[in-house]
Amino acid sequence: MTASLLKKLMLCILCIRVITQTFGTTLTGSISTDEPTITNTSAFVKKSGFIVVNDAPRNVVKILTVANGGQWGDWHGPHFCADGSFAVGYNMKIELNQNAGDDSGLNAILLQCEFVEGSRYGGQVGSGEGTWGNWMGWTRCDNQAGAHDFLTSFSLQVEPSQACKSTILTYITMERSTCLTIAFKSCRKTVSFEEFRNGGAIDDTSANYVKFTCRDLTSDNNQTELAHPPGHGLWGSYGGWSESCPINSAICGIQTRIEASQHGGDDTALNDVKFFCCE
Repeated sequence: MTASLLKKLMLCILCIRVITQTFGTTLTGSISTDEPTITNTSAFVKKSGFIVVNDAPRNVVKILTVANGGQWGDWHGPHFCADGSFAVGYNMKIELNQNAGDDSGLNAILLQCEFVEGSRYGGQVGSGEGTWGNWMGWTRCDNQAGAHDFLTSFSLQVEPSQACKSTILTYITMERSTCLTIAFKSCRKTVSFEEFRNGGAIDDTSANYVKFTCRDLTSDNNQTELAHPPGHGLWGSYGGWSESCPINSAICGIQTRIEASQHGGDDTALNDVKFFCCE
């Protein structure tokens, strides 16, 4: 190696060290080592008390989740109300009972946002949308005397898995009664082979409905439950409530997990959701 080439190589190594120390441990972004990159909106609490969420235009102080969300689909990007506004109501896109057809239940959720002062409109935000169903209409918090209420926690109605999808597909292709018996026992089903093969008896819908609590931004008094009539979907049951947004914060953003169309297979659409609390 010539002296000139060795000198160039040493300069390159020095440049890489300087860039790494300045911009972090990778060369793909300008994130300091004190604030690591957040993937799939997982949270990292900074010294200031705020949570870092990729591309969030708001000061997120808590991420609300529930334990009973569905398992299928991909997480869409989070979206937020305009800065200074919070969610006062919601709308659901739901596919009604398809009887002998494939059901998908809840397909999307929208939030309606307003500013604290003067009830000024702050836009509508959602995160992904399933293909099927219709919008049910807006359901809003009732403002109590002298207070402006916002969404602060939620509960999700979810139908648990009705069958082991991969197992079902294997047994259907084999079409042997011995294998079908094993599949029925595994999935707790007692149906005819024709029903089993057509999929009607093992239809998953995952998330079916969502409800919230409303509360004044600055107090945890007079918390009320908010649910679009009749308050529940067709399948599954509600799990526990999420944690609540801290005082001086409310729901300001949403992120949903949605299974894309299975092109003739068993569709579930919206499976899970996260909500973001902002100050």
